[in-house]
Amino acid sequence: MRRNYRAARRGRSYAEFTANLGTVFEEADECVDCLESLRDVDIKNDAALI
Repeated sequence: MRRNYRAARRGRSYAEFTANLGTVFEEADECVDCLESLRDVDIKNDAALI
């Protein structure tokens, strides 16, 4: 995600910048989704991981 944000800042045009920034937002949303999934399954109490 961070690399894509950096790439977005280096866009050669405003259109390229906004397209790359869209990728950043998509990846950020995926990260949030993964973290919420981990929170919801309460994985820290899973005996199989111990």
